[in-house]
Amino acid sequence: MKKGSSATDLKVGCTESRRQTSLEFGIFHGALPGQHGAVISFGPLGKCNEMRTTIKAFLLEACMKSNRLSGTIMNFNHLYYFFIFVNEGSVIKAARKLLISQPALSAQLRQFERNLGEPLFIRAGRKLELTHQGKLVFNYSRQMFSIADEMNEALKAADKAHNLHIRIGVSSHISSRFGVNLINEISKKQNPGSQSQVTLVSGTHEELLDGLRGRVVDAVLSNQPSFSEGIEIHSETRMPVCLTASSKFELRGNSRKNLLERNPVGLLKLFQIGFVMPAQNSRLRTETDQFFEELKTSPKVVFETGDVEAVLGAVSSEIGMSFLPSPFVDHEVKTGTMRVFGPKKGFWQHSIWLMSRRTDQPKTVIQSLVDGLAKFSV
Repeated sequence: MKKGSSATDLKVGCTESRRQTSLEFGIFHGALPGQHGAVISFGPLGKCNEMRTTIKAFLLEACMKSNRLSGTIMNFNHLYYFFIFVNEGSVIKAARKLLISQPALSAQLRQFERNLGEPLFIRAGRKLELTHQGKLVFNYSRQMFSIADEMNEALKAADKAHNLHIRIGVSSHISSRFGVNLINEISKKQNPGSQSQVTLVSGTHEELLDGLRGRVVDAVLSNQPSFSEGIEIHSETRMPVCLTASSKFELRGNSRKNLLERNPVGLLKLFQIGFVMPAQNSRLRTETDQFFEELKTSPKVVFETGDVEAVLGAVSSEIGMSFLPSPFVDHEVKTGTMRVFGPKKGFWQHSIWLMSRRTDQPKTVIQSLVDGLAKFSV
């Protein structure tokens, strides 16, 4: 601040104390910052520019409204003692919380009143009540320290997200390649300096839910929802199910037209080709069986497995065709080993659910998973 300036100048810095590194704001009014000013220190130091701006704007407003800083040194430690004392309602409780003696606290409060030049308390019997000025100071201090608490929470959340290690359980009925594609979508939106680490764990629906309860995994992707106590469902992703085949398989003329239009007569002829089917206990198998029942036909099953990766391998190897969610075969289609046929929205939609322990994961992490899954939804 230049000599001769009369504007209020707000300085931001940091200081080391016995307890923690603090974020420190100074308010200076007058010729030089060192002559007349005030300092407030609170919270762990971190990169939270928006919160800093909020606090600075608030302090500036407080200075302009009070119009009492000129020529006065305000000790914000005293302000904090005052705030705690009013909140706790007694010197005994406040001193215990502040870890100082009662006489020392009383002396600090008296000094605070002298510095302000305003009476903050009035005695009413055996109790102290706030004067009009005391209520004004308390209202401002409450807002200030509320903002400080918000800043602390924001910094903690930012640090946790920055160094996060999240373990995602993926059902064995979901393609592991799909899990990789999901993580790839999430990583594209991460900050360059992020050190987050993701681990994918495969298992049955029941195994993954047990792992979720036991904190072995942090989130679960499954084609079955769970409404158990303590489990929260964050999203349902509906994916188009298409007919998949080896890239060497081709549909021509009426066969392609019948398939795209879902013409039952034409499909009956097409389905004489062998099918690779998911295991009987899977949701996708149930949906596939229902589809054939609607057509009043039975497929020729040449291979059946409970491992979706084995289904993909069998289709790529020309063992047969299969109905699969199109996001499960994105990689195979891009590399030219498989093809998909059918309407853009699929013959039906297959759902997968994102779940976690209730109120256990940072909202930013869950939201990034929800956003990533949305790309694969119909």
